[in-house]
Amino acid sequence: MNKLIKELVVTGLALATFSVTPTKANANFRSHQPVPKSLRGTWYSKKSLSKNSEVKFTRNTFTTWSGKYKEIGSNKVKKNNQQHGKTFTGKLWVENEKHGWYSFEVGNFYEVPAWRYTHAYLRHNGKSHRYPAVERSFSYLFGREGGATPKNVYFFKASAWK
Repeated sequence: MNKLIKELVVTGLALATFSVTPTKANANFRSHQPVPKSLRGTWYSKKSLSKNSEVKFTRNTFTTWSGKYKEIGSNKVKKNNQQHGKTFTGKLWVENEKHGWYSFEVGNFYEVPAWRYTHAYLRHNGKSHRYPAVERSFSYLFGREGGATPKNVYFFKASAWK
């Protein structure tokens, strides 16, 4: 009788351990999660407002330009990866990091930098003005790998560049 109880306890603990472990490992990335409201809109890293300096967030999509390729992550896409010409579309996976940082995965490709809503300064006619901004950071995730700390890039709304 004691042997049967011990086997049941060991089996129960093993099942509990295996069923909990995968859930904890993937707890941060979620599909079909909306993009945070603070990040939504079109943001530019350069005054020229070119496509290569643009990043766009809507409730359901994250769009960025990687070289000449446009990457679109959508939380409404059923199939995982689709490519039409120079546009790549995949599922959007959103990861909420600590302190307001977010990471985005488009399809199976991890969008490396972390993103957060903040404020930053731009100079107009010799004066600094504070504007809402989206900050892209490699150093938040990787620190000082390779000896040099990568610089963060700030994206502003088009109205801030005028």
